[in-house]
Amino acid sequence: MADSDMVGQIQAPLDLLREALDGTVVVSCHGHRELTGRLHAFDQHCNLLIGDARETHLRITIDTATMEETQEANLSVHIRLCRPI
Repeated sequence: MADSDMVGQIQAPLDLLREALDGTVVVSCHGHRELTGRLHAFDQHCNLLIGDARETHLRITIDTATMEETQEANLSVHIRLCRPI
């Protein structure tokens, strides 16, 4: 394949982050938490700088009689990107 054919294709995990720059991303975290916000920057260790982020906790309950799973999302934190003065 020529280099011109590779433009826009995802070949490595960092390529996916590069494509998502300045767009809205959803990051799944431990403990059934999610962060949703705008991706401003990242580094080779996958540290992310996310602005105007919202943290959501997902509560999962299982009815033992029917074994049905219920999910409830709770917005807990709204984080804004603050720029130095």
